[in-house]
Amino acid sequence: MRIAVLGAGSWGTALAIVLAENGHEVFLWDRDPARARRRQEDREDATFLPGLNLPATFLVTGDLVASLRDATMVVFVVPSHTLRVSAAKAAESGAVVKDALIVSATKGLEEGTHERMSEILREQLGVDPGRIVSLVGPSHAEEVSRRIPTSLVAAGIAWVAISRPCSTVSEGSTRTARATTNTSIGNSERIA
Repeated sequence: MRIAVLGAGSWGTALAIVLAENGHEVFLWDRDPARARRRQEDREDATFLPGLNLPATFLVTGDLVASLRDATMVVFVVPSHTLRVSAAKAAESGAVVKDALIVSATKGLEEGTHERMSEILREQLGVDPGRIVSLVGPSHAEEVSRRIPTSLVAAGIAWVAISRPCSTVSEGSTRTARATTNTSIGNSERIA
């Protein structure tokens, strides 16, 4: 599966690591092209996850269109106050695949409107609500990136499409990141 992770902070990077380690083709988009180049070359996120080597199996890029091209899953992991603008840019690029699964890994409500992140994605991308999944904690980027056992909740009608790509298995059968499921995206977003 080709996956675009939009947002290269600690949480976006941690999710990109999990997805890449599960055999997916992952493109991690950083809004700062110079920082993206450094991370791609150094294979380290010295800003948010220092000392952690990034797998060679994913690409860090500052090119939004390149990260979205042919992605069957798009994971938004940008700060809540920038989600509307980021989603609008993604939509305007024309590079979001029509039937792509849209995942919100952004916490919170939008300031002013108090809209949930999934509502903003639906509005800005014009996608069917059934194609949107919200991925919520309890978890921390540092734990996920260092393979410390943790769990996530994948909420929404299409939850099964995200739970398998996000669940990872380390040596043997010990799960380090496990996505459980819930069909109520609204309730999951409100309590996260």
